[in-house]
Amino acid sequence: MNRKEMRRHYEQMQTVKGCYLLTCSRTNERYIGITHDMEKVKDRIFFRLSVGALATIPTLQTTFTRYGEESLYFEVVQVLPKTEDETSIDEDLAILLQLQKENFPDAKEIQV
Repeated sequence: MNRKEMRRHYEQMQTVKGCYLLTCSRTNERYIGITHDMEKVKDRIFFRLSVGALATIPTLQTTFTRYGEESLYFEVVQVLPKTEDETSIDEDLAILLQLQKENFPDAKEIQV
């Protein structure tokens, strides 16, 4: 694949967008969030926790520090269907988050 083909392929790739849930098996605390890139958000969360950079969510940072990464379970709750119209993605994700918060009323919102 030449450079031009690689660039075209990259531009056509679509990331998986949707809602995820992070649950602590030790405390049953739940955290819910949305992302434009489901494949990267888990690594981003765990990396930031490992370096103490999620101080904006002190309960999650404390849970991670006390019980470790193995106590946290990451799951995809719902994925947005792929679409050509990228203009309403942020609005669609916000609506999705509100709907899923109804399903998980005890979950705290997380933004990473």
